[in-house]
Amino acid sequence: MKRTFLLATSLVFAGLVFLSPASLHAGSTSKKSPTPKPTPVVEKITSVSADSITVSNGKKSDTYKIHPETEVEINGTKSKASDLKTGMKVHVDSGTSADSASRITATQ
Repeated sequence: MKRTFLLATSLVFAGLVFLSPASLHAGSTSKKSPTPKPTPVVEKITSVSADSITVSNGKKSDTYKIHPETEVEINGTKSKASDLKTGMKVHVDSGTSADSASRITATQ
């Protein structure tokens, strides 16, 4: 009697272990959809003056103030704001305020 009870208990326990949710999903062949890669946003200079730069990504335009402290780099070379030209691809890091450029990195 004790053996039968022990055997029945063991079988129930073994069944619970093998039919646990983790083991049911372990052999699953369904795969998660791959996470889509973000599309890089390309911004171009649409307007530039001695004290400001306007950039656009085709949907939205932003204007940033250029200060004497603003770092400018064109094609990996330290440059001046006066070297920036309309149509260049650009990335602008904002400074102390959202409309102030601390760094402008451009490529031709």
